Amino acid sequence: MSYLKIIERAFRILKSNVRSAFDTISTEEQRELRDFEEELKREYERERQRSDRSRQDRREATGTGTKRTAQDYYAVLGLTPGATMKEVSRAYRDMISKYHPDKTTNLGKELQELAAQKSREINEAYQWIKEHQSA
Repeated sequence: MSYLKIIERAFRILKSNVRSAFDTISTEEQRELRDFEEELKREYERERQRSDRSRQDRREATGTGTKRTAQDYYAVLGLTPGATMKEVSRAYRDMISKYHPDKTTNLGKELQELAAQKSREINEAYQWIKEHQSA
C-alpha cells in the first residue's frame, strides 16, 4: 500500500471515529484533534503533490509525457491492437525477460538504465492493455 493510501485511510478512520466522540472530550483535546486533522490534511496534500510530480518525472524520463494511443502500447510489446490477452501476456513475458533490470546487472550503468527504462515502458503498456481489454 502506498504512503498516500495509508494517509488517506488514516484520515478517513480518524474522521469517522473522532466525529462520533468529539462532543465528549475536553476543549483542549478537541483543539489538538483539529490540529492533528489539519496536519494530516497537509501531509496528504504534500504526498499527493510529490506523487504527481514523481509520476510526471517518470513520464518525462520514459518519453511518455505525451498522450499515447492504444496502438503505441501494443507496439511496445510488438503487437497489433487486435491481439488476444493470451498473446499480450506471452509478449509481455518475452519482452520483460529480455529487459528486466535484474538480468542486466552485468552490463554497464548506461545499458542498465536503458533496460530499466524499457522495462518501465513494457510494464506500463501491459498494465494499460490489461485495464482496457478487460473493460
